[in-house]
Amino acid sequence: MSLEPEVMEQELSKMTISVIVPTWNEEQWLPRLLRSLTSVKNIHEIIVADNKSVDKTAFIAKACGCKVINGGKPGEARNAGAKVARGDILLFIDADVIINPEVVGQVIRHFTMPEIVAVHVRLSPLAPSFFTALCFRVMDYYFEVLSRVGLAQGIGPFMAIRKDAFFRVQGFMEQLAVGEDLDMFRRLKSIGQVRYERSVAVHVSARRFAIENPLFYAMKCVLWAFLRLIGTKASIFPYNWAPYPAAVSEREGLPVHQLLI
Repeated sequence: MSLEPEVMEQELSKMTISVIVPTWNEEQWLPRLLRSLTSVKNIHEIIVADNKSVDKTAFIAKACGCKVINGGKPGEARNAGAKVARGDILLFIDADVIINPEVVGQVIRHFTMPEIVAVHVRLSPLAPSFFTALCFRVMDYYFEVLSRVGLAQGIGPFMAIRKDAFFRVQGFMEQLAVGEDLDMFRRLKSIGQVRYERSVAVHVSARRFAIENPLFYAMKCVLWAFLRLIGTKASIFPYNWAPYPAAVSEREGLPVHQLLI
């Protein structure tokens, strides 16, 4: 169903967005994300769900006017943020992402169609190696093929979800050791349409490839994607939580102490 342009603009003007950012020691990346969000229309609030960071993450978030709440691992943090969110659309964004305002505008337009319950977009890696760029390209084609055959899968850096749909599927499955974002799209597809928007992209750090063996990490991601696609809760390989070295942010052109205050 499509709306007349003037009706669409009226619907868009009434939509509100709650941005939810799960964090854990993100002082090197969070300022960049918050800066990129400053000119995005329709944002009602930015909620930072923090997992007991020991750096300046919470301080930066509060100084920038964000609502800071207790988080946990990503699934727990996103659920905690959703519980206090007041917007019509829940926009889950990881701290290592850069947002172009036009991307959000393009994504939100999809929600003028009531059958759309979630939207995700193409991801573009920052400062990628050849292998990392190849992995992101394969991921893009994988998501596109799934959407063409009526399946849905996506990952956590950028997920826009209609709030009522989010609670209809009871949020993220916190018991999953890894891939709760992959699982979320599968369950959302059971109650509505999930749109993969390839015409726009958000930039995201490829930092995970810097702290693990890139080939082994890519193979684990393929396995986790398959396991979540078929609906199993198994993970086989755990997700190793580790701090990201400052050198990674420096390679991406981010001064370590580049704050917004």
